[in-house]
Amino acid sequence: MAPSEYTTMEPSELDDKLIESRKELFNLRFQKATGQLDNTARLGHVRKDIARILTVLRQQELGIDEEPVLLPAAGTVAGSTSSRRAARQAEADEAETDDGADGADEDDEDEAVDEGIVDEGEEEA
Repeated sequence: MAPSEYTTMEPSELDDKLIESRKELFNLRFQKATGQLDNTARLGHVRKDIARILTVLRQQELGIDEEPVLLPAAGTVAGSTSSRRAARQAEADEAETDDGADGADEDDEDEAVDEGIVDEGEEEA
């Protein structure tokens, strides 16, 4: 069944469908154990149907009726890695311009000391 069909069912109908699906899953597992199961993919379908039914029952219990929000797929503009990198680079560039006005000379001296160009005791004035 399609997931949208479960949302239109009453809780009592869903309970009946849940019992039916669990019995079917039991029978499929039994057939698999005895070597009589031809379509093993059916096991996964039934398990997913059970999960869908339980989800719809829980949503009805909590009063959640809205559709899930779909996020953009990877590789699209909104969710792409390059746009996140560009945003981080823009933040870094902005931070550099903000810091550059105050302590640019101090940062240059610290870098020179870190690189071993100037000894700590002989810092440039």
